[in-house]
Amino acid sequence: MRQQMKVRKILLLCLVLSLVVILSGCGKQKVTTANQHNKQEQSDSSSSRPTLSLEFVHGEYQQAAGLISVPIVFENTGSNQTLIDSNNFTLIVNGKKYHPYQEDNEASDFHIDFFNNNVYQNTVTFNIKKRLTKSELKKVKLTYLTDKGNEVTAKKISKNVLLQDIRENVSGYNPTDVGTYYKQSISYLENAAEQKKKDPNAKITSIEDRFNDKKYDQFHIWVAVPSTGNVGSNVVVFKVLNDSNTDFNVSYGDLELVDKNGNEIQVAPSYRNFNIQFPHGKYTTFVVPMEATLKFRKQPYQVEVRADSSGNNPTGSFFNTKKSFNPAEVKFSNEITSDTLFSLSPVQYPKDKIVWSDQKVDTASNTITAEVQLMDYFNLKNDNYQLIGFNDDGQREIEGVKAKPAYVATTDKTKITWKAKNMNSVMAYQHVQLQSYGKTVLNLK
Repeated sequence: MRQQMKVRKILLLCLVLSLVVILSGCGKQKVTTANQHNKQEQSDSSSSRPTLSLEFVHGEYQQAAGLISVPIVFENTGSNQTLIDSNNFTLIVNGKKYHPYQEDNEASDFHIDFFNNNVYQNTVTFNIKKRLTKSELKKVKLTYLTDKGNEVTAKKISKNVLLQDIRENVSGYNPTDVGTYYKQSISYLENAAEQKKKDPNAKITSIEDRFNDKKYDQFHIWVAVPSTGNVGSNVVVFKVLNDSNTDFNVSYGDLELVDKNGNEIQVAPSYRNFNIQFPHGKYTTFVVPMEATLKFRKQPYQVEVRADSSGNNPTGSFFNTKKSFNPAEVKFSNEITSDTLFSLSPVQYPKDKIVWSDQKVDTASNTITAEVQLMDYFNLKNDNYQLIGFNDDGQREIEGVKAKPAYVATTDKTKITWKAKNMNSVMAYQHVQLQSYGKTVLNLK
């Protein structure tokens, strides 16, 4: 596999009172507002309040390909700060404990300082490698282990919660929303192209000078639609690599998919008031419910975003990522396990992201070999291959072949070998092709 949170003072009294209503029934500790805390401090000593107390609630669980994602909201109601550590989350399913999902060599942990009176929200994902029934989901338990060694169990939050009630206001934390990121990136590239058009020798402001981050262009989004055949799916799985030096986030209400006919499919209402964080230098994988089913026949789909409505560059309208550094990719996947979800057949793979070379045919050993190099996150799934021989007069012959390795999961050049029982007959035809799912991968003759 491959290499590798927004200070917002929103605790206005009216908003925080809403959060009080939401959270006060979700734990033993009463939730109070910052103003209430101040009043208490005038009459109570700090020792009369818990030094560390966290209110912990969660949204609806969503699952796909053995993965379970869930939005979470914390409020620090104690007098001391703490550290939110992703490693301290545990999902308990039928007595078995699971910690947050992370692929090998794909760091996805996060840590954030969490001060008293702060609110923080994110989405966490677990890999349980199976699908739970509705009754099983109701019995799932989500816990968090605090710095003091206390286990806090999350309670379910009302699905009618308002975005402003749970907007994070973590002190000293300023992620850039993804919509603003894409707007800035597109503007930068368009301005650079315009300058070069006017003057080929024009010196373009560097990415580092423009964004104070020399890796600002290293943000990637891939989307897999877990679909069996043409059934489609009402959930999608996002894989994000934030290899920049900047933290990002996105409100689910600022995210949608658009089909080939321009139909907009937004995230389901149950998730729109929550968000997801993308710490710098980390991978983030999460399952998102959509308001409608995504159909194979309506692809290609594209990701659209909008700048955060309370951010620095609000637009109020969605736009696609095509003209940015790394346009978001959406692919349908018949693979329904977390290990192979982001896998594509040779003919599904983006043509500009796969290179075949050094192909050879050896009839003596009934083998075909070639090297492949991938320039995308998606793995290559080597399946459904056939050797097709045909003449100009319409005569044709088909020979089955098997490929090794079954998957390619690296950007390094990889040698693939196709083996047949007997290639002599098919190789006697005027034209010979190696095909997958009825489409040509290699022209052999």
